[in-house]
Amino acid sequence: MARQKDLMMRRLVVAAAMLAAGPALGQITPLPEPLVAGEATEVVTFKPAALAWAMKPGRNSVGGDAFMRTRGGQVITCAGGPVRLLPMAEYTRTFVQDTFGSAEGGAVRLEKADKRWGWVDANAFRYFPETRCNSRGEFTFAGLPDGSYYVIARVTWEALGGEPQGGEIAQLVRLIGGQTVTVSLTP
Repeated sequence: MARQKDLMMRRLVVAAAMLAAGPALGQITPLPEPLVAGEATEVVTFKPAALAWAMKPGRNSVGGDAFMRTRGGQVITCAGGPVRLLPMAEYTRTFVQDTFGSAEGGAVRLEKADKRWGWVDANAFRYFPETRCNSRGEFTFAGLPDGSYYVIARVTWEALGGEPQGGEIAQLVRLIGGQTVTVSLTP
């Protein structure tokens, strides 16, 4: 009960500060409080300048594949599914840490991924290139500047009865000097 009151008070303080700061700050959405009791989320504000480096052209590329296994052992790829590339910054590191449980990445079920993406500042998405996996579950991002990025792929399928299953897989990659890095995203 005390924890809920503390969380509500923090949210009110952040909201009041944003309103007092005027429209410029009011348009920037901080990452939310923890979605699961016990997570240590700090409120981190999206700062476009922290991701501006990733908008420059570069010579690096990252590609690979993504897949999960059903409970029955069937391999499901990300074919047709989205893959996002998040440049490393305090905002994206906090998002990945809180969503996937590690600043290096990990895997989560669809329900948690969908809740977390709903909290990301809408302005941040212009810094997150997105592509789709091909029919073999492969993807590529090219022309990237040197730096660290999170590659996040979504793998989904329908269970009996039509209920969506699957999740998202994230992995940290470091690119430098015109590298081509290949990753295989799987839990």
